[in-house]
Amino acid sequence: MSTNPMALMWGPGFIGFIIATALYGIVFGQYLFYLRWFPQDSRKSRLFIAMVFCLETIQEYALIGLYWSIFISCRRSMSLECTAQLPWQMLASPF
Repeated sequence: MSTNPMALMWGPGFIGFIIATALYGIVFGQYLFYLRWFPQDSRKSRLFIAMVFCLETIQEYALIGLYWSIFISCRRSMSLECTAQLPWQMLASPF
């Protein structure tokens, strides 16, 4: 029985992506709850929470783009861009 090397390489990361997307949904709900029920908080506090939410949204967008390019755009493609180059989302992840 042979194993699919693509499944071994990207499978655990994809499971983590599914979990991260579910947790992002929870973060989105918490952010809406915060905006609705705590309008009296200081401007500094609201700005900080909005900034954290925006950074989380950018990170989720990058994850979606990464897995889109790996599983959808480059599926069964042997082009140089798909086989040799890393997606920009992976290069930007340390920042």
